[in-house]
Amino acid sequence: MMKFPKVTLHVHLEATLTPELGKRLAEKNNKKFPEDLVAENGSKWYFANKSFDEFLHCYDKITDLMVIEDMESVTFEYLKSCHEQGVIYVEMTISPDHFLNDRNNFLDVKNNGRISGFFSKNNNNQDISLTYVRLTKIVSRGILRAKQEFGIESRMRIALIRHEPKRCLPLVQAVLTNTHPLVVGFDLAGAEKAFPAKLFEREYALIHNYNLTAKHKLGLGAHVGEHDGPESIQEAITLLGLQRIGHGAQCMGHRDSDQLKHQALMELLRVRNIGIESCPGSNIALNLYPGYAAHPLREMIKEGLCVSLGDDDPTFLGFVSIGEEYAKTQKAYDLDDNAMLSITKNAIHSGFCQVALKNKLLLQVECFEYPSQCEKLQEKIMSLDQDIMMDINERLESFSNERNLDATDKKTVKCM
Repeated sequence: MMKFPKVTLHVHLEATLTPELGKRLAEKNNKKFPEDLVAENGSKWYFANKSFDEFLHCYDKITDLMVIEDMESVTFEYLKSCHEQGVIYVEMTISPDHFLNDRNNFLDVKNNGRISGFFSKNNNNQDISLTYVRLTKIVSRGILRAKQEFGIESRMRIALIRHEPKRCLPLVQAVLTNTHPLVVGFDLAGAEKAFPAKLFEREYALIHNYNLTAKHKLGLGAHVGEHDGPESIQEAITLLGLQRIGHGAQCMGHRDSDQLKHQALMELLRVRNIGIESCPGSNIALNLYPGYAAHPLREMIKEGLCVSLGDDDPTFLGFVSIGEEYAKTQKAYDLDDNAMLSITKNAIHSGFCQVALKNKLLLQVECFEYPSQCEKLQEKIMSLDQDIMMDINERLESFSNERNLDATDKKTVKCM
């Protein structure tokens, strides 16, 4: 495993559940464990035919093994693994929707012929709000435990699920009225072709309006350009005012067919400094590309785009961990350590976390680059860390009081 510092901005927390932990949780929660979804080696989840639909189905099934309280241990175990791979910062996407009692699984929606214009069964805004509050509270415990034990930093993004469009607005409203200090932004995930960006303009406009006066602004991201073409990327950035895009591999789609359109999109990505959370291992696992040589990441880097690397869904068959993603990318494109460190720096610059944390992370990278100055740099790192901890603790205390958390919760969130 490479020793230099790494960052991942694109990972779905529910998809870090391993089959081993999943089996223990199924037994604890008295749920049937899906043996047919476990790959032969027992360390990965299996889905048939490298199909995105089957992947979403498998994703829904393994999420059903958990209750919301399990997310603390899932968070801690994933961050422990990241620390062992040299990761210094993780921006994880969490999905309150997956913990609602009467949620609709993706294939149920599709098989019922309601993939377009679908209306959720559960439109209870209070349920969505309470689930969001509980989930962020529980995940934050895992984040803070990992921070205390390993020094790894992590923040949350809230997932808006495309095939549950009626739930997106109340979820956004819940986040904006109950801003958790470890929540730094939003992500739009799911089937992008069936549910394009234009369906979610109202939700993103609400976030933009919130950011006009908010002290702690929330970042705007979305999965786009994974399964749909370059036009979808331009449309999503323009309509939703995105700062980052997940995957974005299709941004090179016009390169050989229409140079004018290609250059216009490249200009948009560069001028707005759009962060691109590239996940080649994920794209290959879902049969979008036959291998790293065919993946457009090399060209994205040559174009000078703000590319970072993500592990997406690391416990599914064919997907890779963030350490493996760095290693495979470096080998496939013959990149030196400086080039890989540039990818880490891109991730830090396009992260949604506070400026003080970005500065701390950049100093950690600098400490690796200039080991002779590390002792002096560590003093600055510790000073920034104290300021970050003070701010987070104050905001966690306020969040705890506003949400009437019990004494145990308040004590937990104070431990950094």
